[in-house]
Amino acid sequence: MKRFAFWTVLLALPLLVVLASAELFGRIYAADKRPYQYDQTLGWAPKPHFQYRAVHTDALGNEYPVNAATDSHGFRAWGNVDAARPKMLFVGDSFTGDLNMSDTDAYFGYVARTMDAEVFAVGAGGYGTLQELMLIERFAPTIKPDLLIVQFCENDFANNS
Repeated sequence: MKRFAFWTVLLALPLLVVLASAELFGRIYAADKRPYQYDQTLGWAPKPHFQYRAVHTDALGNEYPVNAATDSHGFRAWGNVDAARPKMLFVGDSFTGDLNMSDTDAYFGYVARTMDAEVFAVGAGGYGTLQELMLIERFAPTIKPDLLIVQFCENDFANNS
């Protein structure tokens, strides 16, 4: 029986070393690459001052650059809260927070380029309508939007659970 325990420990040791190494890698290196961080109210939220630059490939095999970033609030777009122009607040899920498209090419970026308005945009993958509402309650008093656009997909109601 002692021999069995010895060999079990001896064989399990390399597995434990590999698992510990993967955990360390995830905590030290990969943590900076994740766009979300823990949020006590929302569960997770877009990480402030997050930078993402990559080259992606579309369905036809064409490459395109992606430049996405968040500001100090975790927003992909943060206009001037004191501007006299109308303010538009976009709140959504992964479609708004998606890192497969540059900030300027996303739908809210198009609105910012084509309309005379201050644009504010925030979203995160996996968000449901409840988290979107909590974001609105958190930031609308500061932004005081003239127009609120809640972007959602068919899975957002299910994401509430």
